[in-house]
Amino acid sequence: SLPKPLGIQFEEVSPGKPEGVVVAGLVEGGNAEANGRILVGDRLLRVSAVSFGGQSALVTIGSGQQYTSFKRELIPATSLDFDTIIAAIGSNEGRYGYSDVVLELQHTDESVPRAAPARTVLPARS
Repeated sequence: SLPKPLGIQFEEVSPGKPEGVVVAGLVEGGNAEANGRILVGDRLLRVSAVSFGGQSALVTIGSGQQYTSFKRELIPATSLDFDTIIAAIGSNEGRYGYSDVVLELQHTDESVPRAAPARTVLPARS
């Protein structure tokens, strides 16, 4: 689970084809970078998305349909196109009670390990 904004730049595995996305970059100082487990090159396997159901005939606005319930679930992302994945991420909204997104990522051969944080060496006391 990662709070929004994620701070992840995604790109298609195969441009123009519904084959999912990989992490192309992390925003410096963003939530994904602070998490420490997400690497550039990781593949998105599943993502949380809010889906709607329970059509209600009691409330109608214009010709739009109103829904009486919603639920959040993890959906497979490896065979989805870029726009669908981004829409799934965007569906995790505060108005539905969510301020985070659940991501299942997999390190790949292309995942780039992060450099170890620099250590501060304190001078020895005499």
